[in-house]
Amino acid sequence: MHGKPFLLSEGLYDSAVGRKVLPGELVACQCEYRAFVPEFGDTVTPEIQKLLERANA
Repeated sequence: MHGKPFLLSEGLYDSAVGRKVLPGELVACQCEYRAFVPEFGDTVTPEIQKLLERANA
């Protein structure tokens, strides 16, 4: 799941457990995440644009 954008309000699908999870939710998980803020100069890719549109819908 490294490098895949997701909405923090939804989590990211983990096929190992069959559901969406948040970073650090699972036992022994060492996942990290970085907030994406377009206003601070983060590049908006087409994939991220779709997530932003879904979040603002």
